Amino acid sequence: MKRILVFFLALSMAAGFSMADEEGTGLSAGVEFGIEDINDGVEPYLYFDISFERSFLDDAVDIFAELGYTLGFSSVTTSGGRDVLPQTMYFGIGAGFNLDVGEASVLSFIVEHEFEDILINPRFSGINNFAAVVTPSIRFGHEVDFGEVFAQVGFPVTYIDHDRDADVEAGVVITLGWESDFDLEVEIETHIPFDLGDEGVAVTPEVGYSFGDFSFHFSIEFAGLGVSGAFSVTPAIGIRFNF
Repeated sequence: MKRILVFFLALSMAAGFSMADEEGTGLSAGVEFGIEDINDGVEPYLYFDISFERSFLDDAVDIFAELGYTLGFSSVTTSGGRDVLPQTMYFGIGAGFNLDVGEASVLSFIVEHEFEDILINPRFSGINNFAAVVTPSIRFGHEVDFGEVFAQVGFPVTYIDHDRDADVEAGVVITLGWESDFDLEVEIETHIPFDLGDEGVAVTPEVGYSFGDFSFHFSIEFAGLGVSGAFSVTPAIGIRFNF
């Protein structure tokens, strides 16, 4: 895993600077401060990431990747009984093919592969210290006078879970959204696992706004609908630098 992450970082920097032009290198770095579960428990965190995103062949093909690190400020107890601040990493890579539909619409076919919740500290024996998810998606976007409205349907498959005995999990994620011309974004995401079990359906509306290099977003996740009905409120602010 460490070799993969180091390889991604080196490859992204090499690819970005080799293709630098008037649009930039495609590389960016960001820092985000947020508070998860502000309605119950309050779990502040810092998230650092370096990302690469680039389009080719007159925007017909996109490639993108992200390497992230999260530091939580709510201590957890290790198996040895010590209280530590949780640290995790994230690594995702993907590609998309875009097909123009008329003059104002784009149909995209996307595949993403993600390593989520890569545990750095604490780490535990007897479990997988990361989860792996592959997600094929279809996205349809349409330009309107006030921005772009879009719909996306993805089919995430979790083939490696923290629980080594867990079965492969699959489901569908439906996202409806609007990206305005004045840097306001609104979307609602619905995650429906094929096997509802104890997890239930999750619905997450989110609002984001960017002003220069700074951004703010606010989300409410309604998890376990039809089962438990829990919810989590997360506000966050961030800054991003493009190279």
